[in-house]
Amino acid sequence: PENQRAIMMVSVDGGAPAAVLPSSESRWEIIRLGVSPDARSITFETQDRGILAMPAAGGRPMTLLEGSNHVWDRSARRLYYVNQQSTGGTRIEGAEIQPETELPVVSRVWIAGVSTGTLRDLALAPDGTRLLASGADESLNLTRVRLTPDGGDVAGPEEPLSTGHVRDRYPAISPDGERVVSSTNRIGDNDLWMIAPASGRRTRVEMPDVAEERVVTACWAPNGRHLGVRRFLRDGTAAMWRVAVDGS
Repeated sequence: PENQRAIMMVSVDGGAPAAVLPSSESRWEIIRLGVSPDARSITFETQDRGILAMPAAGGRPMTLLEGSNHVWDRSARRLYYVNQQSTGGTRIEGAEIQPETELPVVSRVWIAGVSTGTLRDLALAPDGTRLLASGADESLNLTRVRLTPDGGDVAGPEEPLSTGHVRDRYPAISPDGERVVSSTNRIGDNDLWMIAPASGRRTRVEMPDVAEERVVTACWAPNGRHLGVRRFLRDGTAAMWRVAVDGS
């Protein structure tokens, strides 16, 4: 992860890179960069869908917006970005940037477009009048495959455990082999659901509410009654929780 926590600048002619944001001063997992057309600011996105801004010469980053796949228009007065909705679908949003400020300041936000699908990878036409976005059409479903007693070969066909246009990930099998817990986006942002393969019954794992969080992974305790859960917060921090499977 430390490989993604620094922002470096280097001449197009080559040479030694200089740290604009050194990893020792960064707590963010950085996944996408932008530079304002007036060259005053660097913007970057984090793994948890934050858009931050900092002076191009270096300085302290400040949170600007929540979203991803941001692009600047040529005037440096607007940003466009996508916002995945917890209930499904995507909004393309625009943000008006106040001029002549040391760091970008958002004066207003508006909805530029709405899609029922998952949009990403925005591009803006040079004249600033058209936006292009790619649409993701993907699913991740779970299947189970029985193995021979020594684990050396397949002992039967694949059995689907989940179906549909969803992303079911990071399955973990209970110690008794009777249940599977996985991270899913079935009703919005990632949370945990339990599957009983024998009956097909599916239940949501109840956890204490934590504002603005996503559940990423879970593992079983040996007693089969508790889960170790990693919850990922919007500010880039993560926490480990011990959760009772029965919801208590």
